Amino acid sequence: MKKKNDALAKEANGKNKQNKAKKEKANKIPLRERLHSRRFQHGTLATLLTLAAVVIAVLVCSVTSVLADRFSLAVDLTEDKAFQLGDQSLQILENLDQDVNIYFLTAESTLVNSGGYLSQLASMLSDYDQRSDRVSVSYIDLERNPSFVQQFSDLTLTDGDLLVESGGQTSQYTLYDLFNFDSYGSVISSKVEQQITSAIFKLTSEDTPTISVVSGHGELEAPGYTDRLSASGYNIVEQNLLTEDINSEADIVLIVAPSRDYDEDSLRKLDDFLSQDGKSVLYFASREQTDTPYLDAFLQEWGIEVGDGIVLETDSTRVYRTYSFLAPIPIYGDEVYAAPYMNQNLYTALPSSRPVSVLFESSDDIVTSTLLAFSETSNVVPADADENYELTAGGEAIGAMVLSTRTDGDVTSKVVACGSVYAIADSMLENTALANGDFFVNVCDELTQRETTVNISSVSLNGEELGITYQTAITAGVLFAVVIPVVVLGAGMAVYLRRRHR
Repeated sequence: MKKKNDALAKEANGKNKQNKAKKEKANKIPLRERLHSRRFQHGTLATLLTLAAVVIAVLVCSVTSVLADRFSLAVDLTEDKAFQLGDQSLQILENLDQDVNIYFLTAESTLVNSGGYLSQLASMLSDYDQRSDRVSVSYIDLERNPSFVQQFSDLTLTDGDLLVESGGQTSQYTLYDLFNFDSYGSVISSKVEQQITSAIFKLTSEDTPTISVVSGHGELEAPGYTDRLSASGYNIVEQNLLTEDINSEADIVLIVAPSRDYDEDSLRKLDDFLSQDGKSVLYFASREQTDTPYLDAFLQEWGIEVGDGIVLETDSTRVYRTYSFLAPIPIYGDEVYAAPYMNQNLYTALPSSRPVSVLFESSDDIVTSTLLAFSETSNVVPADADENYELTAGGEAIGAMVLSTRTDGDVTSKVVACGSVYAIADSMLENTALANGDFFVNVCDELTQRETTVNISSVSLNGEELGITYQTAITAGVLFAVVIPVVVLGAGMAVYLRRRHR
């Protein structure tokens, strides 16, 4: 046993001496030869490449971080570009000459991590913040910063509110103001850009016309239309024409299908209003109205007559169908009002419209023109027609919307009458297949001669379904969650084992 141990010790000493001799031999190699050795060059190259890769990775991360702070690096693949600002918003931001503060009253992490429709709000707020040095977006957690409400003591602030402030003026919005909901409470479209850009425009622009929406004679409400006008930069005021004079700052008086006739005093107020330069009256009629002889006489003085009955179309190609009604599609008249839609083949639809006739083309200081008219294949169904009434083509165009302009020296005023109040119903204004929303806002733009306008539509947040069955969905889930990962893992193990046993 002792001899065996001595032999092992002797063998170990021999190996140590050999290793020592190799090291001494290597140390005797000149430095120049070692620097030019293949082993040294390969090792140095590998080290340099590793360092270069690390430096490049750090630079890329740093540059990406800087760019992400200044620009949006996300790509919006939605059809309506719902997650980025449109051209109108970008133009308004580019022309800003005063600071704008946007406050969202929720912690940023809460909004960003909420997902769903709130992710669109978060994306849009980020875009506003990055697109202009004049715009600052801040997230305020009211629980951690309760003193913030003192800055807006005249407002009642709650979690989830959005504020747009500039020059000491503030516009406040709730989530219900920023999104459109269906009857089940689900979000169907976003008004985020529409509301925020409009607020910025109104708070920073001197060109903010006022529209007085009058009541007192059983007028209908048109919240969708007035909201859209407000979102387009108009100042909306409500007045009772029976008890109040028309606001001296008003540019347009909006009359929506009164169910009772106007009295002489109310008509006098309209006459006094229209005696001023740049004033207009915009009137929408309804098939449900009772007789209004005094209001009718007022319109007739301006060369406009709103008839009885409703207009229907015999040509099926000129009818817009919905689940609840048939809406004739009129022909555009005056190109000044209709050019943007004629050029793009966009149409309006006027359900249950009364006929609107031109009594004269010109008389003294008044000139009339037709803005919308139904085709020669349409006809008027009398108000007292029964179910057996046979509709035939009338053979001539029937007016649907008429403009009357009076010029008396340096004073110009206008009256517009439309036969269908249903043309400005919410469902018609929000229908992206029709031009109703844009057209009826543009009418006000032309009446007020606005140089800069805001006309941004809601964008749909409903994605299209894939149209696959439940079984197909299960199969796809198993394929991407199990099969493909297992195949990739197996291929990696095979490559590893093959290289190891070479």
